[in-house]
Amino acid sequence: MALNAKNNTGTPDWTLIQQAELSGDEKAYAQLFARHRQNIYQLIYQMVRNTELAEDLTMEVFAKAFKNLDHYQPTHTFISWLNTVAKNHTYDYLRKKRPENISIDERLESRPGR
Repeated sequence: MALNAKNNTGTPDWTLIQQAELSGDEKAYAQLFARHRQNIYQLIYQMVRNTELAEDLTMEVFAKAFKNLDHYQPTHTFISWLNTVAKNHTYDYLRKKRPENISIDERLESRPGR
């Protein structure tokens, strides 16, 4: 069941989330980060194909996720929720960075001497 989900051996994700959210336990945050960092990085890298950008976005995703732990519902695994946060954050980034479409006709008309 999702409530007891854990990676490898160790404390279940849900227990770490409760420790992090309720008492601000930095070790719990660190364990969650260490446990899921590589999966999130790989997901983001597949979307952006840039090592440095994937690293930056991975850090942003964890900051966003940890800030919003109260939105996590334990009906699904933590990694599923984290994947959703990562995808949405990366899509938002890509949307903001996408170049504006310019009409060929606009460019010709706006050139000096035309």
